Amino acid sequence: MAKDIGEKIKELRLKAGYETLGDLYRASGVSVATLSRIEAGVQIPSPTTLKKLAPHLGVTVEYLMTVAGYLPEEEKQAKPIDTKEWYNRDDPPTNIELEEFLRQSNVQFNGAPLDEEDKEDIIEFLKFAWKTLKKEKEKGK
Repeated sequence: MAKDIGEKIKELRLKAGYETLGDLYRASGVSVATLSRIEAGVQIPSPTTLKKLAPHLGVTVEYLMTVAGYLPEEEKQAKPIDTKEWYNRDDPPTNIELEEFLRQSNVQFNGAPLDEEDKEDIIEFLKFAWKTLKKEKEKGK
């Protein structure tokens, strides 16, 4: 069981763009030593650790809990978050959805993962740009 979750976390880490354990540590706060033991299959991560890792790995906590053996698969058909489903919809996302997406997903720009400070800066910029555009549109009416 520990080997399965360890392999899955390593696979998700690399897929999410975290080349080193240190990169994932800086994003999630889970120590390099703990991450190393998990990926090596020596340690099964606690539910708390899985909760810290999930948003950075682009999956739900339930998905990781299922892979780790905390939740039975037949009870919880958990799967990775499909962000394509979110941005390929016919109707545009609401502001709340966009902000939630930026805060919780493993967002990358030019191939580099964004840390929490970067995400907050982008959210503030988008809010400012939106207000500016609204004012310009109102002046044009």
